[in-house]
Amino acid sequence: MQLDDTDTEIRRLQFEAYRRMTGEERVLLASELSEQARQATIAGIRSRNPGFDDDQVMAELVRILHGDLGDRLPDSKAP
Repeated sequence: MQLDDTDTEIRRLQFEAYRRMTGEERVLLASELSEQARQATIAGIRSRNPGFDDDQVMAELVRILHGDLGDRLPDSKAP
C-alpha cells in the first residue's frame, strides 16, 4: 500500500534504508512496529471501554485481530 501523504523522495530514502538492513534488522523492525500497533489498539479499546478489565481488553483485541472465533472453534463439548 502506497501512502499518499509521504513525499516521493522521503519514500525513496526509506526504501533505500530498508534495503541496507539485514534480514534480522528488518524482522526486528517489523516486530517493533507490530508491538506498537498492538499497544495503540489496546489503548483504543481501553479508551472506548473504560470499564473493561484486562481479560475483556484482551478478548476484544483478539476479536479485532481475528474476528469472531466462535464459528471457527470446535465445540468444546463435542466428544
